[in-house]
Amino acid sequence: LNEGVDLVRLSSGCYCGKINTMFVINGFYPSERAKYGVQGACIHYMQITWIPERLSWATFRRRVWGMGGMHGTDLGSLG
Repeated sequence: LNEGVDLVRLSSGCYCGKINTMFVINGFYPSERAKYGVQGACIHYMQITWIPERLSWATFRRRVWGMGGMHGTDLGSLG
């Protein structure tokens, strides 16, 4: 996988890659891995579609998804 081609950095240490028709996220990097072994833990996901020519990935992350913290995230975003 090549960053900018079929691999995108979602956040520090978290990447999403496209393999054939599937998107794979490395959700098991060390700082997160322990969270998935706790009884009752689960993974939530969403399938989101937008027109990248009208809304860039960077703008989508800031305005719609949110960046996981207040810095750089628009008020009203999902994050």
